[in-house]
Amino acid sequence: MMDNEITTWKIKRLKEDRVEELEDYIAVESPINIYVNNRRFVTIFASPQLLKELAVGRLVAEGIINSIEDISQIDVRSNNVLVALSSSNIDLEEFKLLKSITTEFTSIDSYIEALKSMSNLRIDSKLYVKADDIFKMIRKMSENSKIYRKTGGTHVAALFNKDAKLLYLAEDVGRHSAIDKVIGLALINGCDLTNSVLTSSGRITASMILKAARAGIPIVASISAPLNSGLIAAEKIGITLICFVRGKRMNIYTHPERILLD
Repeated sequence: MMDNEITTWKIKRLKEDRVEELEDYIAVESPINIYVNNRRFVTIFASPQLLKELAVGRLVAEGIINSIEDISQIDVRSNNVLVALSSSNIDLEEFKLLKSITTEFTSIDSYIEALKSMSNLRIDSKLYVKADDIFKMIRKMSENSKIYRKTGGTHVAALFNKDAKLLYLAEDVGRHSAIDKVIGLALINGCDLTNSVLTSSGRITASMILKAARAGIPIVASISAPLNSGLIAAEKIGITLICFVRGKRMNIYTHPERILLD
């Protein structure tokens, strides 16, 4: 565990009728600047590790680039990530305009339909996974969440194959950035995500479903709840969404045919 992931803070802890003075472990967040072709693209408050992976995952998951092959060079200098794209045809201003017009939509349905038409997002995977293996995935994700187990202050995202083998895992103070990092980590290592399952500790929204879809991931499972935007996005795009995976219980909300219940 890197030194900059966790800090300590002196506290007084009231426990039953006793007061203890001790040092508590605290998760660290820092402003991370991502530059694309020498222009600042975004500043994200995130955990200060896996920064290259954060940038790659963010660019793919937000639809800026289609694959890691679109990146010619990437460097990390302190909290700055410098990305050079292999094509000069990628228009960052057009992307920022797309972000700004989302306020014009009157419903989640219209928003998702507009995104689908602009980016041809549709998952038609034939991946099938046993329900018991979904439980195993969530358990393994939780067991390997080292920063969370020490601080309680991070989210975690992980990628598994259909047999519940842990492929990649990333933690971050933000649930969106945890997903960006684990996607980036997989892409940098040449992993084909079309036959993988994404697990998360966070609430699932439309933006998180869109990240999975752009990476080609067909199944998303979370310990936490979905929001209606996440359900609508998953249903329309073709992603199997499972939430409240706890113990031996889960809720399958969309495209349940991929989950083998016997």
